[in-house]
Amino acid sequence: MKQLVLAGGGHVHLHVIKQFMKHPPKDIRITLISPSPYQYYSGMFSGFAEGIYDVDDIRVDLPRLAQKANVTFVQDAVTKVNPDERTVMTKGGETISYDAVSFDVGSITASANRPDVQAHADVMKPNPHFPQTIEKVRAAERPVIVGGGAAGTEVALSMQIWREARGISGPLTLVSASELLAGQGAKASKRMTRIVERTRIKLLTGASVTKIDDAQIHTDQGAIDYDAILWLTGPAALPIFTDSGLATDERGFLSVTRTLQSTQHESIFAAGDCASLVDYPELPKNGVYAIRQAPVLYQNLLHYLSGETLDEFSPQKKYLSVVSIGKKRGVLLYGKRVVVGKIPWQIKHGIDVRYMKSFE
Repeated sequence: MKQLVLAGGGHVHLHVIKQFMKHPPKDIRITLISPSPYQYYSGMFSGFAEGIYDVDDIRVDLPRLAQKANVTFVQDAVTKVNPDERTVMTKGGETISYDAVSFDVGSITASANRPDVQAHADVMKPNPHFPQTIEKVRAAERPVIVGGGAAGTEVALSMQIWREARGISGPLTLVSASELLAGQGAKASKRMTRIVERTRIKLLTGASVTKIDDAQIHTDQGAIDYDAILWLTGPAALPIFTDSGLATDERGFLSVTRTLQSTQHESIFAAGDCASLVDYPELPKNGVYAIRQAPVLYQNLLHYLSGETLDEFSPQKKYLSVVSIGKKRGVLLYGKRVVVGKIPWQIKHGIDVRYMKSFE
């Protein structure tokens, strides 16, 4: 019997497991390894921060899903791979053999390993403690959110609305090293900046954090008093792949081909944030592309284990995304188009709720 190991419970692997539930594979024993029994859906983080969603609305129960699909669930984290022996090693000291292994372990937060960040800030990746982190930061008297991408901006706006509804008057500060939504183009960036500036959020753009001490977060534009810091900068790679001597890009993400296989070892697959497509090195790391990779990974795992020809993943050039701005309103982004209002949020809400219900 073939051994398939799924490391991580991200969007792509959730799809794969769901397909195995619908179409039980013959002669394949499947093991899912994840450090948490829950996988939280990042698309609904801002809604949770605002109080729109409860914690059960935004998470998938991995042991329950695995049981339905006849998948063995191991609560642990893969720390290393031995491609020659075809084994993975876990943090708990277990060694698990595979005929094929797939990684969907996501990413960690950039610069989160800085000593001052580790000592004074909370992060949301990896996310097993996400609910507690949100509850701590949003209730603080003077919270500071660092990171002006979609995640940081969404969470800042959502938290501010939650705070105002509960009479918390202390300032919430959003610090970004670049303009807001810098990767989405000038039009989106300017529109989002205007939206944030119309709130009571204190916004610092083009500000680099130089140091954090017990009382203040220091930037090249001055110091900010804080009670809690949420560090929401961009993605960084987990050390699994470099520690295992596997080929990676310059940031440490596993280098994969269009078939989502390691460029070195055909038995190793990866998708989502942890993978770097050698043919598309600038591909953004977001859930849109991860979900598009899911059916390709599912088919390729089956095809590889049965000796069949593998499919190739080709990302679309443009994709639709919606950034929540609070009060059930959103900013829809598609190419250079920017649409603000309730309809974008309703579109996002409908997609997110249907996605989560598919795992019930």
